[in-house]
Amino acid sequence: MGLEERLAQNDPTSDLLRMIQKTEPAPEMLAPVIEELAMLRSKLPRELVEEMDAFNLQSLERAGPVLQDVKEILISRLTSIGGVQ
Repeated sequence: MGLEERLAQNDPTSDLLRMIQKTEPAPEMLAPVIEELAMLRSKLPRELVEEMDAFNLQSLERAGPVLQDVKEILISRLTSIGGVQ
C-alpha cells in the first residue's frame, strides 16, 4: 500500500501521517529546537563538531532542510509499519 492509500485510511497512523505531511517548519516552532540542539552540540567533542557540518544547525536556514529530511524519514517509516509499503 502506498502513501496515498495510507492517507485515505481512517486510523491513528494515517492521522499522524497526514499531520506530518502538512507540517511546515515555522520560525516560532524551530527556535526552541535550534536552542536545544545548540545545547546538545556544546556537549560534543570539538573535533567532531568541527569535522561534521551536519551538527551546524544553528540557524533556520540550516535546520529547515534537516527537518524536511526527518519528515521524509518519518513518513517512510510510518508507511512501512506492519509490512505496508
